[in-house]
Amino acid sequence: MTDMPTGLIRRGGAYSLRRRIPHDLLEAYGGRKEVVKALGTSDRQEAKRLHAIAWVALDQEFEARRSKRDDGVAPATGSKPSRVMSPITGEPISPSVIALVHLDTLRSRRDRAASEGWLVRFNRESKEALVFYQAMLDGDVSSSGEDLRVIEGKRNGLRAFLTGEGSMGLAVRRRTLVPIGEAENQLRARTTTTWDQLVTKWAAERKPEAKTHKAHQAIANEFKALVGDFPVEQLTKRHGLAFKDGLVAKGVTPANLKTKLSRAKTLVNYGYDNDLVGVRIMDGLRAPKSKAGGRKPYSDDALQKLFSGPVHVEGYRPVQGRGEASYWLPLIAAYSGARLEEIAGLRVSDVT
Repeated sequence: MTDMPTGLIRRGGAYSLRRRIPHDLLEAYGGRKEVVKALGTSDRQEAKRLHAIAWVALDQEFEARRSKRDDGVAPATGSKPSRVMSPITGEPISPSVIALVHLDTLRSRRDRAASEGWLVRFNRESKEALVFYQAMLDGDVSSSGEDLRVIEGKRNGLRAFLTGEGSMGLAVRRRTLVPIGEAENQLRARTTTTWDQLVTKWAAERKPEAKTHKAHQAIANEFKALVGDFPVEQLTKRHGLAFKDGLVAKGVTPANLKTKLSRAKTLVNYGYDNDLVGVRIMDGLRAPKSKAGGRKPYSDDALQKLFSGPVHVEGYRPVQGRGEASYWLPLIAAYSGARLEEIAGLRVSDVT
């Protein structure tokens, strides 16, 4: 059978999957060298479908074993699923919360895949993972002791990401969730990262131009001055609001405010994507729109000073003022009320 997938075997009329355990995980599996899983079917096409699901499941299991080993956590034993608990409430974390986190992670990975040229592979693996999680929830594949709430949440996040199904419900759920608080941030933080370190990490990875790097460092300094100098792991939504309010109180113009908020958002979201910041504190913050007709008219005193200067009294014609234009533009504007752009385009014949 030339089209038999690797590791798909037939024993006594029924199909099974056989796969070698990676060398670095032999100890975690008690010295076993391979995994054999019965697929529970004698139908060849069904066996090929279940084989693909089980193969992805083993990939996930191997990665989970490596993560637990690298974190110094002993692999779970027994068949009772472990529960993922909130460190604040002590209750099992809702699948909706897990779905939101997974959805944000998928979007971040998708953007990285697109920029690095492996978007096709990312999309294929995401679709395979959706089939895999659904099979675990249906009981076709063992959950390997993983909390079914986590599996459900990841399935929901993947489904919303790939098909849009359930995305509206997740959006509503996101708005109703209480933002991560300082206490939870402190519990989740394994390290403390200063704003300067965050900017350095961001610049090392994104490699911005020197001018852009300097501008983002200035924003980090301004954030510290307005809100406080503390590890970015402790950032909450109220800190983002305090930063915006502080800029408004300083009289920053709407255009400059928009730029400053955008730069702060770039740094914070980089920290979020790299598991340094627990919540996207700048999302949803907007600069107020500029008021239409916000320019104030000249007062009589201001006009007196303008036309008492060396250009109109002493005949001075500055080169950077484009010579005669520095004399005539203010006069025509004062008497006509036309815009400077219109006046600058006039010919002598238009005003004589």
